[in-house]
Amino acid sequence: MRARAVLFDFGGTLYDYASLQPGDRECLLALARWAGITADEAEIRRAYRAALRRVFYAYLPRRYYLHRDLFRDAAAGMVEAFGVAPNGVQPVREAVRIEQEKEIRRRPLSILRARKGANFKPVAIGGGKAGATAVEQVVVELDETAYTLGIDPATGRILSLSYQRRGPEGTVGQLVQEFSDFRAVDGSTLPFKITASFNGQPWKEQSSTIEAITINGKVDQALFERPQTNKPH
Repeated sequence: MRARAVLFDFGGTLYDYASLQPGDRECLLALARWAGITADEAEIRRAYRAALRRVFYAYLPRRYYLHRDLFRDAAAGMVEAFGVAPNGVQPVREAVRIEQEKEIRRRPLSILRARKGANFKPVAIGGGKAGATAVEQVVVELDETAYTLGIDPATGRILSLSYQRRGPEGTVGQLVQEFSDFRAVDGSTLPFKITASFNGQPWKEQSSTIEAITINGKVDQALFERPQTNKPH
């Protein structure tokens, strides 16, 4: 028999969202002490959960990854949440930065901004549905990914966006985002609700309801300053 590939599974996750194993708890608290974090255990665990969730979703589009890298980046994210950098200011890991940039380029606004590029070649594929509304579907390929836009022919609004990616369980499938509750904001009409599904099942983490949008508003520069306290941000 000739093997074409070998998969190594080094077993289990060290963490789940409900509990920590005793040995893992000790490691997490030891890391916090080493980093000089003085917060209580509950705050440390909340910060780690949040960091692991962010890193996990950044890793999802990858075809494979090492648990070592996943948990290392989660641990670094937890430490940074308290404004602590034991070895000085640490840059975002290159792999995580690339995935974050890809996530931004998947948004409708980014896709529309790319339309002036020489490689932007939309293809109309016929009618479809976004919820109960009839739309015209247009496929655009960017970053080696085909995006299907559902456009309302009456208003020109993008009502849906779909493409292949990894889902909440790490499997590859079809993500569909539907945009609704359009409101006028400073001369633009923007959706205040995004409803996402993966392979036909609701995906809560990718869905959102927006309370307010400000265009070109003033940003407090203090938001970009590293905090002086050991409180997670």
